[in-house]
Amino acid sequence: MAGINLISGGLEPFSPGSSSPWDRRRAAHLLRRARMGAPSRADIDLFVSLDPGQAVDRLFEFGRMPDSPSWADEPTTLPPDKELERQRRIELIAWWLKTAQSDSTIRERLVYFWSNHFVVEAAKVKNPQMIFKINKLFRTYACGNIKELTKAVGKEPAMLVYLDGRRSKKDDINENYGRELQELFTIGRGNYTQEDVVAAARAYTGWQVDRVTVSGIMNPRRHDYGVKTFYGKSGPWNGDDIVEIIFERVETALFLAEKIYRHFVYHVPDEAVVQGLAELLRKNGYNLEPVLKTLLKSAHFMDESLIGADIKSPMDFLFGIFRQLRSKRENWAAVARLLARLGQPPFNPPNVAGWEEHRSWLSASTLADRQGTASVISSPRGSNWFDFQAFLGGYPEPEDLDDLVEAVLQDLLAVPVSKEVKNQVMEVMLQGRDAADWDTSESWAMEGLKRGLTAIIQMPEYQLH
Repeated sequence: MAGINLISGGLEPFSPGSSSPWDRRRAAHLLRRARMGAPSRADIDLFVSLDPGQAVDRLFEFGRMPDSPSWADEPTTLPPDKELERQRRIELIAWWLKTAQSDSTIRERLVYFWSNHFVVEAAKVKNPQMIFKINKLFRTYACGNIKELTKAVGKEPAMLVYLDGRRSKKDDINENYGRELQELFTIGRGNYTQEDVVAAARAYTGWQVDRVTVSGIMNPRRHDYGVKTFYGKSGPWNGDDIVEIIFERVETALFLAEKIYRHFVYHVPDEAVVQGLAELLRKNGYNLEPVLKTLLKSAHFMDESLIGADIKSPMDFLFGIFRQLRSKRENWAAVARLLARLGQPPFNPPNVAGWEEHRSWLSASTLADRQGTASVISSPRGSNWFDFQAFLGGYPEPEDLDDLVEAVLQDLLAVPVSKEVKNQVMEVMLQGRDAADWDTSESWAMEGLKRGLTAIIQMPEYQLH
């Protein structure tokens, strides 16, 4: 693995020891990678009280599905009402951001993962009902069967619009979906031919969008029922048949295992671990939950050198601030605009390959925007957005400045920092006063707290995930 030295570990269960304890740092690592946004102190308290296996299992205890937007099942207007659709797209973004930020399980992390795998762009699809439906599909199949999810995605209205499948018919095929199904969604480059693309495209002909029911429907008159040869197998294949053939290939399991590894562990794949994950995918019939649980419970995932080895996405950056600093309210329309400035406009990845993630999240401009966002904490508006008294209330010794800063740094950062950095934060908070004068009942101390939190969130270390 380039750029990182693993101390130990494969997919065998993590076994805490003196050199690798199950502690607040590892509990926070699990929560950062498995949920959207960094955890609060209370979250860490809860999960460190469980054993590592129980902690992972807790993340898969899904509650009821979130309520849908009021218009989600309404037929689309014909001709399209552009202003109504624009307003509903704004509402949909706010709905999903709120849903993702408030989720206490791994479900919304997986909704995000699948939305960045089976990519559609709202800017092209436009219709908010279609975007909602595919988002709901990712939620339904979040940790379910990947093969069945793949079958369902190809019939989704949003995908049929985005990759032009609705225009593909037997005498005028469109290759877009047949190509991306293989290149980006299942088996990867080098494992298929142009002939396979054409065969897959023919198999998917005939799908159209019913704009009243907002669903994909098959028009038999447009479908190619002829014999297709795909990966050396010949028959009158349809889309589901194509998916079945793709998932028979070992390369598909390896491609998906690597994608899972890169998102949840590290951007440079460990070949042995990826191979193990691929074998588990095939053994479990492409049901994701047992595979993902094995990964998150593994010695490899819990290795010291992987903690804080990734870069926070803009969503993880903002949601972490909201959760850690006890936000009072969120203006989701403003959050969506800020996410766009930070490089992650909701429902609008840059292309069909999705966001590259990892180091691509940071540039000179987006880092400056992150630091500017943090400055709001210490501004006069900070107290309108965050409950600093509630934040302090989570710490047993808030009047001991040394202990308080030590604990806050451990909670907010994925990696430890030096004594010198800690002292710098204390100096920012004290503004020339003596540490013995620290008194959280004083207004200057609360202002100092806000300055200290701003300084921490502006650190390079805070960007680590």
